[in-house]
Amino acid sequence: STPRSFLRALMLLAASLFLAACAEDDAFFDVETTIDPLLYTIELRGVPSDTIQERAEAVLQVYRQQDEGAPSLGFLRRRAQDDTVTLGTLLRSAGYVLPEIEVSVAEPTPGNSRAEVILTITAGNRFRLSEHVMVTTAGDPDPPPLDALELGSPGGGPAVAEDIIAAEDAAGAFLRRTGYAYARFVQRDAVADPVSSTMQLESVI
Repeated sequence: STPRSFLRALMLLAASLFLAACAEDDAFFDVETTIDPLLYTIELRGVPSDTIQERAEAVLQVYRQQDEGAPSLGFLRRRAQDDTVTLGTLLRSAGYVLPEIEVSVAEPTPGNSRAEVILTITAGNRFRLSEHVMVTTAGDPDPPPLDALELGSPGGGPAVAEDIIAAEDAAGAFLRRTGYAYARFVQRDAVADPVSSTMQLESVI
């Protein structure tokens, strides 16, 4: 046979031997397909209340995926950094409008086999809802006025999102009971004053 046909036969033989080896050994491709997960501890510093601590443990991925660990230190650092967005939202919903959050991730040491995640919160002042006005757009005839305080608004107290939303829902329900079947929450506009740590809010129903 010619050199070209001999080379082709050699390549076919090598390919057949390769496929045969793969068929005989299913673990042929298993080169480091599994690694030991990086286990870690978590510390949340500067938490302004037990309620926020409990909610953080329920929603932050560093807590939710702690038992499974992380593939690497870099992956764990990104997970913790992503959680600062969720934690910031949680703090703002409780009235801490201008929080700052720092992330620290330390690798395992000879004296500590687990990595360490620390989220440090500087919550700042808790903002007070100094004014809450409710505007109705339910149509003709003019709907009755809405008193935000009577509907459960936290006016005068901490600007807690959960309480504000509950008051807006109560306003819509009140209007529907009084004949405005299509009354629904439309929008809210907030103005926060960091100097006085107060917030003014207008809810459109």
